[in-house]
Amino acid sequence: MKPTVAVASFLAASVLALSACGGDGDSENGADSEAITGLVGELNRITSDKDAAGFCDVMQPSGVAANFNSRGRCIRETALILEQAGRQPTLNIEEVQVEGDRASVSLEGSAGQLALVKEGGQWYVAFSDASAGGSGSGATGESGQDAAGSGSNGG
Repeated sequence: MKPTVAVASFLAASVLALSACGGDGDSENGADSEAITGLVGELNRITSDKDAAGFCDVMQPSGVAANFNSRGRCIRETALILEQAGRQPTLNIEEVQVEGDRASVSLEGSAGQLALVKEGGQWYVAFSDASAGGSGSGATGESGQDAAGSGSNGG
């Protein structure tokens, strides 16, 4: 898959996951849930500002390296996609579930799930199914369809 197509799918799914609201979790996962809530809130800011560099910073580093070979290329390609994506809706976190170095964020409404992964002690948006341990990436709708392929009614 070409990097541009990969980031387009990733971006289309991820921009649906915008939120400044918190998830819930027990005391063991409290710090992770707080960090994840912050990450999803940062996605909200990044998308609103069309901040390609910021978007590349919250993507899973190993996925960025594998798909773009450089941060500069990630920024260039993501900037184009953010511009084409237009204004995106802000959705709320319904629940955060953490299992080791993987997390699943359930989103309110039909946005579905957002897969996250921890690398180097920090949470990132998972770049691919394989990097998230087979749990999927980006947001998936209630039908399980990747949000990037479910059409766009926003604006």
